[in-house]
Amino acid sequence: MTEEPRAKAGGLHQVFKLQSTYSQKSMMLLDSHGCVKTYDSIEETFKEFYDFRLGFYEKRKEYFTGLLQAISKMIENQARFLSIVVRKYVCLYSR
Repeated sequence: MTEEPRAKAGGLHQVFKLQSTYSQKSMMLLDSHGCVKTYDSIEETFKEFYDFRLGFYEKRKEYFTGLLQAISKMIENQARFLSIVVRKYVCLYSR
């Protein structure tokens, strides 16, 4: 059987092995402190991951907000400087 009929018969997920199933009996993962923990459900795993990552997302947002404010202030200062030079309040060179 060639690839195309097999893909139509079995579905693309099976042909390209995009999906697999795992047992939920032993879900032992590292928790947010780096210790091995056994989770009872997938929801519990996602809840801990969400709580752990939320702090990092907030820090990242604060960092980029500060970065954009600094860039905005720099551009504002450059525009003010150019305005002063164009209006000839400050002479940078003599002719």
